[in-house]
Amino acid sequence: MSGNVTHQGVVIDRALVADLLTFSRLLSAPFLLWLVATKSLDVAVVVLGFAWCTDYFDGKFARSAPRDTILKEWDLRADAWLAVALGTGLGFSGLISWWLLAPVAVVVFLGSVLFVNPAAVMVGTGYLFGMYLWAVMQWGGLRWLPVVYVVLALVANWRRFFRIILPALWNGLAAVVPGKRRRGRVLVLDDWVD
Repeated sequence: MSGNVTHQGVVIDRALVADLLTFSRLLSAPFLLWLVATKSLDVAVVVLGFAWCTDYFDGKFARSAPRDTILKEWDLRADAWLAVALGTGLGFSGLISWWLLAPVAVVVFLGSVLFVNPAAVMVGTGYLFGMYLWAVMQWGGLRWLPVVYVVLALVANWRRFFRIILPALWNGLAAVVPGKRRRGRVLVLDDWVD
């Protein structure tokens, strides 16, 4: 029995499921921007939680698929665009000053489009998500939320964090040093782990 067949004989294309989850995360970015801009932080929390769940499960499906996903290189972009949407929404809402958001949002967006070095995208994405969680704590009345998000993320992905994400961040930062850059192809996060 192949990895794409369930016990009932129904064929599940795991790569396609991963692509659909990544695509749903891309589609949720404009909706999140609107929710945050209109200060509907409680609903945005639910949508962001759903988006982060799709991020977790698309990785599980993609790694267990017998073939590469079509949207493999869009996974980190989807995360970056969610963060840009949150940062832009916070700016439009007036909850956080544009001066704290716009430069980082521009770097994250352009970095995700050009995708030369994912380290800047990862750092900026973390900053924008952090600003959003801080805004939710301050004005959304959900002081417990950041703790829950961090605990769930660490419980669900602690091995991957230390094996893939942290080394990719350091390798990406080291690639800024002249002579260390990898050029000529589109990069995905896992490519930055030696």
